Amino acid sequence: MQEFENSGFIYEGQGFHSDSSYPWYTITEYGQEAILKDDWLPYDPDGYLKALKTKVPDIDDITLAYIGEAVSAYNHRHLLSATLTIGVASENLMLLLIEAYANWIPDIGRKARFNKKIEGRFISKQYKEFKKEFLNDAVSFSGDIQANWETYLDGIFNFIRLNRNDAGHPSGKRFDVKVVYANLQVFSEYSQFISRLRSELHI
Repeated sequence: MQEFENSGFIYEGQGFHSDSSYPWYTITEYGQEAILKDDWLPYDPDGYLKALKTKVPDIDDITLAYIGEAVSAYNHRHLLSATLTIGVASENLMLLLIEAYANWIPDIGRKARFNKKIEGRFISKQYKEFKKEFLNDAVSFSGDIQANWETYLDGIFNFIRLNRNDAGHPSGKRFDVKVVYANLQVFSEYSQFISRLRSELHI
């Protein structure tokens, strides 16, 4: 109950008896909105992380730590913090994917050239080089990977990254709660896709 109150789902008071404070609680408008959602896991930090670990059993502790902070920040309506930490979690997954891909490249010369291009580079540069190189290899993977890699990686990764960049600079941009909610929702699908691709890279 204290967690629900801290998150703004409920507040004390407005009971039907003479004592209109504790132990009576009223659901806030925000709380009603959360309860009526078809999937309200972003409003339940423990449930969100449990569901994510079920869907992505090999998810690493660093990603979990940042996405857990993001869910908590979202529930307290700290949208800048939530956007930043979603971005860091996403970046960590992408770095792990790029590392796995670099190890997978079968040609020694290509591997060396690719590693030289990404070594010490910012994530945007690493991803650009990864995408350029991966275009040559996409046909080597399953139909799911071939059909969807641009949607999940180019689309979702870049969308989250651009939002993170906006949040991390004093641009004055205000983030809509629905956008942050959407980021949390797609992060689960994004994580699952990267996990599937990494599993194929380890074959």
